[in-house]
Amino acid sequence: MKLNGYLMSKDVVVAQVKDNNFMILDEQLLPLYLKNYTDFESWLKSRAINKHRTNSRLLKKVLRLTTADDIDVVLKVNGATITDTYWFKKADSNLTYDDIKFKENMFDKLALYGDPDSFNNDYSNTPELTNIGSFEKCWKLIMVSGGCINRAMI
Repeated sequence: MKLNGYLMSKDVVVAQVKDNNFMILDEQLLPLYLKNYTDFESWLKSRAINKHRTNSRLLKKVLRLTTADDIDVVLKVNGATITDTYWFKKADSNLTYDDIKFKENMFDKLALYGDPDSFNNDYSNTPELTNIGSFEKCWKLIMVSGGCINRAMI
């Protein structure tokens, strides 16, 4: 797969990826891994959910992700995670950080418990595709007063 686009920090361009070639544009905002290795594909893969977690396989099934490729999984949510503001913007995209940041998580119970009721949910972006680590866990997004979102890992 040829990657073409931009590594973003919120709405600031950090690097350009052209035919899988990585070009740093703002070294100050570059993730530490990429400062040391400049291997963008490996960095993207490192953001993917662990494919050996039982519930991660259920999550992929529910979201109709037929590929086992970590990059395809991560790009389903633009490479975004709930723990930082980095994401991948395709070259032809008009998306902004506000468009791709996680505002809900309809699949938290599936990721944590393997909840079969999650199979009835409509598709929505979920931080679970980039929730790394070997143990079953989930992110719970809770609206609190003032419209702020409180995030908690369970």
